[in-house]
Amino acid sequence: MSEDEDREYSVIVGNVGTTLTTESYNKALREYEHYKTVSKSPTGGRASGEPVELWPSDGVIAEPLLEYNPDGDE
Repeated sequence: MSEDEDREYSVIVGNVGTTLTTESYNKALREYEHYKTVSKSPTGGRASGEPVELWPSDGVIAEPLLEYNPDGDE
C-alpha cells in the first residue's frame, strides 16, 4: 500500500492508546511494526502482550488495515 495524502493513519496499542496519527502511511507502518515488536517482548512494558492496530482515520473503513493480536494470527 502506498502513502495517500488525503488520508490520515493512526496506530492504536492496547493498554496504551493511540501512539501516532499521521498523513504518512510509511511512518504509520514503521510505528505499527515497532509496537508489534514491543508487544511480542516480555519486557515491553505496558504494550507487552497487547494488540496493535493500524487504522485509516477517515472513518470510511470499519476495520483496521493491519492488526496484530498476540492471542491469534495477524
